[in-house]
Amino acid sequence: MWLWVLCDFVTLFLWFFLSFCLFVFMAVCFVARRFREGYVLFLFFFFCLFFIYLFF
Repeated sequence: MWLWVLCDFVTLFLWFFLSFCLFVFMAVCFVARRFREGYVLFLFFFFCLFFIYLFF
């Protein structure tokens, strides 16, 4: 029971932390006007978050 709660907490923490990092990186890329690299990394982060969500 506690293991499931811990796994859910860790998953949510990773989800919000990576989303926050992604938001910061996209803001930096937007300021730097390098949207193409930011778009590729955005897709990479999205798939990482999607697989983390699937496995947990």
